[in-house]
Amino acid sequence: MAPWDFFTRPQAEPALPATLPGSHAGTDTAFEVFVDGALTKIYNEASGRSKEQRQIRESCKKVLDQLRQQQAESKQRMSTPLSMETSNAVLEPLRLACLSELPKLMEPALNCLHKLVAHAYLQGESTSSGRLNDDTIVAN
Repeated sequence: MAPWDFFTRPQAEPALPATLPGSHAGTDTAFEVFVDGALTKIYNEASGRSKEQRQIRESCKKVLDQLRQQQAESKQRMSTPLSMETSNAVLEPLRLACLSELPKLMEPALNCLHKLVAHAYLQGESTSSGRLNDDTIVAN
């Protein structure tokens, strides 16, 4: 911590470790690697005092704790596509990071979203009319 940060920063939560504890090189799935990395980066970058950034940190920590607990309890890998419950849990901190409109939070969130779609962890279904559902669109 820089000396000038000592007086300006509130008692901050410690930064999360950069990787999953106990992981061995080559044993993590792509999902575990890029989701853990993105959420850890977002958590560490959302260091402001605002309610919005505290909410982002809490959301990231909740998902990271769930993923790390799941990895510790079982050797099962995430299957593609993710269940609706898992998808919603992972997407919530990414959505909040994008809504923050802060580039340092949006960049890892969008990068993670791209990888989730590219690796087929997320799949969407259109409605019977073939139109988008306006209630689920993230853009403003």
